[in-house]
Amino acid sequence: MKKYEQAEQYIKDKIAAGSYLPGKKIPSEDELMEKLRISRNPVRRALENLAAEGFLYTIQGSGSYVKDSTIPEPVDIYAVLPSDSINLEARIIQGMRAALDDSSYKNIHLILKKPGKDVFEQIEVMNMIPNHRKAGIIFIPIVPPDRAAGRLFAANIRKLERQGLPIIQIDNYLPEYQGSCIMTDHRKAAYEMMDLLFEHGHRKIALLYRNTSKPSIKLRISGVKEWYQDHDIPMTNLVRFNLDTKPVDDEFSASLLASGATAVFSLECELIRDLYINLESRGLEVPGDFSICSFDDHCFTSLRSNFLTAVVQRCDAIGYYAVQLLLDMIEGKTEGKLEMKIASDVIKRKSVGKV
Repeated sequence: MKKYEQAEQYIKDKIAAGSYLPGKKIPSEDELMEKLRISRNPVRRALENLAAEGFLYTIQGSGSYVKDSTIPEPVDIYAVLPSDSINLEARIIQGMRAALDDSSYKNIHLILKKPGKDVFEQIEVMNMIPNHRKAGIIFIPIVPPDRAAGRLFAANIRKLERQGLPIIQIDNYLPEYQGSCIMTDHRKAAYEMMDLLFEHGHRKIALLYRNTSKPSIKLRISGVKEWYQDHDIPMTNLVRFNLDTKPVDDEFSASLLASGATAVFSLECELIRDLYINLESRGLEVPGDFSICSFDDHCFTSLRSNFLTAVVQRCDAIGYYAVQLLLDMIEGKTEGKLEMKIASDVIKRKSVGKV
């Protein structure tokens, strides 16, 4: 009998004898190594095999436990949320927890993972997720500007799927990976903001954006372009500022003033915050001299609450439906690529005035 088989039999015998009770933690890997006088690899293989056979289950960072046949098999949901998603994360997690409360499943672990801003860190974190348990992944993809890195990321995601882990993207999507996704209807939300600006008399509009490699930004830009086409208004009325490599400083504000725009629509909240600070330092008033609005408002509330006209994404709904759909995928109730677009709220506040 091989050493890992000896370890398996030892644990099975302890379970059968009632020494290792259902729901209780068994000895650690180190303790089993000492008891059985074998190395770590056979012990680890034995634990993995027993988990796959349904004798044990593992809680990451805690250890292995005897499975109680009267308790539903645990389900692990891994939420991989990058460090730069902190402003959206709380509402996403709130929606996830609400879905867990509403679910008929009663043994679900929501496990939060936070990689850095680098796509390779996200790949590393996702590859460390165990695949021998009933589990799935919800993640906000870090979309690299380099297509080769995107293809590598997509290959790693598909590998995890082949290992039996259902996966759902939220808030954004990786173009090289044709997978399930739940996100804001970015195009429609940008279109609706343009409607609001037009209703207030604005015709010459400055569009600010950065991170043009992100599909969500591209969708927002397409919504603005579509609005101009549908209203038969010349695109010359749209002044585009791509700030991928430029700061929002005095030089930029001078360019904005010279453009003749009466309103600024920022596709990212950070940019409108920086612009507002710069305009104030120059003695300009909002909305007296400029009307401003943005996609999201979470970066602005520390400056002035209840002031910025903004597209407010329903992040809680994204988190809620992501959990619901992932549980269905884990149970095999749904298959294939799933796509869901969540409507946003365009909230009019004091930062947009009439021309």
